[in-house]
Amino acid sequence: MTEELDIDALSAAVTKQGSAVRQLKKDGAPSDEIAAAVADLQKLKISVETARKALEASDPKEVFNKKTFDELILRKMFVVPSFEIHGGVKGLFDLGPPACALKVSYKNYSSQREFYILTIFLLFVCVWITLNFA
Repeated sequence: MTEELDIDALSAAVTKQGSAVRQLKKDGAPSDEIAAAVADLQKLKISVETARKALEASDPKEVFNKKTFDELILRKMFVVPSFEIHGGVKGLFDLGPPACALKVSYKNYSSQREFYILTIFLLFVCVWITLNFA
């Protein structure tokens, strides 16, 4: 558990340092200052990767790879980014067809709804907006 907290703290430090580098570039800071900040960022990224590899080496069955899971549910269209194609707000997701089917199977819908979907072959559209807090 403490290793996961260390990885999370290191990931937060990487994000913070990355935003500091972007701000330095935006402000037009001297190149040696930017180079030092980028070197610190690279060191932090390396430390995060070594911590992740150490955690995976300790017990690979217990490690949940969130990045791979996120890529899988996007690729299989369980969730679909809502407004990315329009250049709008990011982090909002709609349920894709497989997730909508899963949601429908858990709910008790009326027979009239089943009639329209199955008999007349109407397209079922399910909109479910969630925020990405990761």
